[in-house]
Amino acid sequence: VGSLRGEGGRGKALGARAVGMLTSLRQATGRLRVARCVCNPFSQRGFAAAGKAEGEGEPKATHWLSKHFPDQEDWLLKQAEAFFYKGVAQICERDAKLAGNQDFILGELKSKYESLVEKHRGRIVCSRSRTHLQQASLALSTYRTLLPFVGDHARLVELIGKLQGNESNDILGPLQRLAMWMSRDRYGMVSRRLRLLKQDYGEGFEIELGESEGRSVLEVKKCFYEDFFRAEDASELTASCCCSVDKNWFEGALSDQRGVAFERSSSIAAGDSSCRLIVSKD
Repeated sequence: VGSLRGEGGRGKALGARAVGMLTSLRQATGRLRVARCVCNPFSQRGFAAAGKAEGEGEPKATHWLSKHFPDQEDWLLKQAEAFFYKGVAQICERDAKLAGNQDFILGELKSKYESLVEKHRGRIVCSRSRTHLQQASLALSTYRTLLPFVGDHARLVELIGKLQGNESNDILGPLQRLAMWMSRDRYGMVSRRLRLLKQDYGEGFEIELGESEGRSVLEVKKCFYEDFFRAEDASELTASCCCSVDKNWFEGALSDQRGVAFERSSSIAAGDSSCRLIVSKD
């Protein structure tokens, strides 16, 4: 703290940023949004621990709680599913077209979800792909269940994006910007995040990570979500799942930062052959 006071008012700036962060946190109302922020981006996707399996040269994706709680993965999946259903219930309560059909909608959604998971169970090739299958199946079952009631495709895709956690940027954004502001090596912090993202995606993706002096490029050549949704003739939902959540870890945090830049130069969801996420020194 003392060092901050002596750096031209950086202490005051830190205080102002902290106030702004708390304001954003208050605006992120509702237990659902906070719970999904914790259970999905952090617990399920954000903390895939980096460790090397015995006899292997490449890091192996494992959950950081696995050493202490062997059943944590099943527990997290159940919690994420329950919170998703709560989110759908809240949408039904607020929408006049859905309010009188909430029980029917939830019943249909769960039935469709279970059918999709069983149908695509062969896509589970690692522990991470279980989470990806869950999120994709929840999104598609919600879309198919609500479309006859909502009718508006664009609005429904937006609702699914919210359920998938893309509004967690209200919380993640201020926290990440504060961490970036306090870091002495912003580029190093974000480039490490790219490496963890590669590991976190798991074996259901085909990914290459290239790193050079001052530039890191993560290229996704095969996307679990695109493959899933294309098989179900619903490719337009890819962006509402994988893309909308992951961009919070980069675009939201780097939008007003100096010294480091982020670019998504291509996207499978937009019709490109691959997704390219580029982090470079600015």
